[in-house]
Amino acid sequence: MRLSRKRELFQSIDTLKAAQRKLKIMPFGTGNQLLAQSQELAIAIGENIEKFDENNAVTVGYVEEYCELLYEGFVCTDKNQYAQILKSAGKSLKKLEKSIREDIQNSPYEIVFMPYKASMWDTFDTVYRAAKKDGHCHVSVMPVPYYNLNRRDGQAELHYEGDQFPNDIPITDYHAYSLEEAGPDVIFIHNPYDQCNYVTRLPEEYYSSNLVRYTDHLVYIPYFITRGIDVKEIYCTLPAIQNAWKIFVQCEAVRKCYIKYGAKPERVVAMGSPKFDMVINMEENPPDIPDSWKNVLCDRKVFLLNTHLNPIINEAEKMLDKLNKVFRLFKRQRNAALLWRPHPLSIETAKAMNPQMLERYLTIVEEFKTLENGIYDDTPDVHRAIALSDAYIGDWSSMVPLYGFTGKPMYITNINVNTNIEESEKERRLAFSCAAEVDGFLWGPGDEVNGLFRIHEESGESRLMANFDREDLCGISLYRRVIAHKRKLFFVPWKAEHIAEYDIDTGIMRYYEIYGNKEKGKEKFGGCTVKDSLLYLFPVRIRDVVCLNMDTGEIRYEKPDLDEIPNRLKNSSVAEIAMFVNSINIGNIQYLPCLRANKLIKLSMEDFYGKAVDIAGTDEGFIDVADQGKYLYLLSVNGNIFKYDLETDNVELFWLNSSKRPDGSLPYYRILHFKDYLWLLPAYSDHICKINMKTAKEEEINGYPDGFQYIGDQQIHPFKWFNGEVKKEKLKLYPYQANMMLTWSDPQDKAEGKQIRKPKDIQFENYRFSKDKDECLYYEAEYSLSYFLNTAMSGQNLYREKRRNYFRNLQYHTEGLYGDDIWQYIRSRL
Repeated sequence: MRLSRKRELFQSIDTLKAAQRKLKIMPFGTGNQLLAQSQELAIAIGENIEKFDENNAVTVGYVEEYCELLYEGFVCTDKNQYAQILKSAGKSLKKLEKSIREDIQNSPYEIVFMPYKASMWDTFDTVYRAAKKDGHCHVSVMPVPYYNLNRRDGQAELHYEGDQFPNDIPITDYHAYSLEEAGPDVIFIHNPYDQCNYVTRLPEEYYSSNLVRYTDHLVYIPYFITRGIDVKEIYCTLPAIQNAWKIFVQCEAVRKCYIKYGAKPERVVAMGSPKFDMVINMEENPPDIPDSWKNVLCDRKVFLLNTHLNPIINEAEKMLDKLNKVFRLFKRQRNAALLWRPHPLSIETAKAMNPQMLERYLTIVEEFKTLENGIYDDTPDVHRAIALSDAYIGDWSSMVPLYGFTGKPMYITNINVNTNIEESEKERRLAFSCAAEVDGFLWGPGDEVNGLFRIHEESGESRLMANFDREDLCGISLYRRVIAHKRKLFFVPWKAEHIAEYDIDTGIMRYYEIYGNKEKGKEKFGGCTVKDSLLYLFPVRIRDVVCLNMDTGEIRYEKPDLDEIPNRLKNSSVAEIAMFVNSINIGNIQYLPCLRANKLIKLSMEDFYGKAVDIAGTDEGFIDVADQGKYLYLLSVNGNIFKYDLETDNVELFWLNSSKRPDGSLPYYRILHFKDYLWLLPAYSDHICKINMKTAKEEEINGYPDGFQYIGDQQIHPFKWFNGEVKKEKLKLYPYQANMMLTWSDPQDKAEGKQIRKPKDIQFENYRFSKDKDECLYYEAEYSLSYFLNTAMSGQNLYREKRRNYFRNLQYHTEGLYGDDIWQYIRSRL
């Protein structure tokens, strides 16, 4: 007999036990109705035993004995005899319970897997195979139909993919399988949406809210995987999360995300995704190349192109334009093949969410199929494409950590990156956000390369002078301030772990440890001030002001009295993470705009007492400050400017930013005063803002150099900002996420531009990928696709193990297959 049926029998036995206890305390002659009800339930028990274990006469005999005793009690007229009958009935009930446990043989567990897309079968495959090997299970794979929803005409088209599963997976027809009759012990699902999906939707009878009527063990395994660092709230609050008995996720970090958004901790189990098992299996047992692919792939490097759903919904025209450019590039690459594998729901998503782009999309698909070196792969088997390809090109999606398991080269595209940028301009540009002028050169740390560069301002050529070899972070702006002092350069750590000192004459790099600096990869210091030979660093996250004697190397710490500042600013996510990002010094006072509150701190450099000036009329925090003699101009996190009178402490709104970001992100990062104008340098804003200080009105900038543009990737490098400074009657903006340095001699002039070139002999990735914990991915914001093709086709994959280890470390560690572990976990709890 099935476990679920036996469980129902034991529940009925518990009900009879409760009735027995009640009968014992009821006055004689008042229990006939309860005796009759108990007999009816006992008869039902017997009928179920005969139905599901028809050869078990022993247990049925105990049922009959118990029923006979109940009948005797019903007709008994003697109180003492009635008590004896109840006692005998209790003993009989115990014998019946024991017989159900020992004499009724357990049938195999009924296990049913309910996929809907054949391409998502890898979510279940190794769990299914582990269950099949279990000697006490009846395992069924029952693909369920699904609807494609069409927003344009409101129609729902039914689809069924039961004929598209691997040949060695026996398929059960959903018409022939009754969940009510089967009563599965375990149901596996990978569709969590129920009614919440607007592209595809299952019939209502297969919603998770209905499946729990038929099983006590509804198991949800997500078909998507992540970098292991975050999962969006929407995916953690879907119906299946509320209804599942267990949810198996890839790692503990993902488990914490589910719990953070309301999932019950006992339901979420970090045990690895079975999807990774398929990658490992394919590595050990490479698949055969389909005959129709052999002529295309033979003797060519194979690049897997993966396209996801988000661009179809939100950026369709950009996506289609980019596809055309990619295809044109490969048409010229005779030694490379492009294996295009769109998301399996691409066409359905276009129909439902963006029907106006569907015709052009289908046209591009047909044009691609005519490429001599192109393969259009719309089969369910993503792992074959992973195994047969040599490199990856595509959006950031769940395929990235999957492909990362192989260690092969990977190029991450982004729909908002301008792919018209020439390779020579892009690969050779040097990004930096601070510099010091010495000997007619600019000396600046690379923002994407862990190194100190000497830059010739006239030619734009640069030379790598040293590496910051004590820092194991790359490409994240280690430093954003450089101070030149007596033929030495001092670097103020932004995300670096140490203060760095470089001797220009000897080329020696020295480092200074900072007490309390424990937040790896976090912002450390923003503003700084030099007093004679003393360099003062003002904290972003660290509480103390750090003072370095640049002559002796001695460090001391000052604890400013800042008790008036709250821990965070109400209603500001930006303000929760920092204290002071930028500041300015006038005499013996350091003026620090506070990011955590609507305050300006006047910090005495003598006793480090900080007096807070309230910025009335706003609850904003402040990111930067500019000096104009009698007044300071404070830049708020919303891009507004407040005017502060140094003599009276009076503060008033000077300029209201009318182009606030709709998502509340930081519009501007810096404010600089240059020749009667305030210049706002963009963070997330799309332009540099020039404000006339006499009229308090924004004026247009009179032009940029030919070819000037931002090249930042908003997902990888969220800030567009230039950092900048006013030196020698010129305003200089450094190329953090632009393709050239900008200089103004006069605010009314057109900006002069200078492309800053990386040294010709530097291979960018040798520096960016040099650290053990780097993911070693090529991003479109940093490399052109043609550069990546040439690199991958060279056959050199120096970072394979680093890349492989990075992605494998994001998953739950196990010695065996994830699917085996998941099945053993479930089996032990049945």
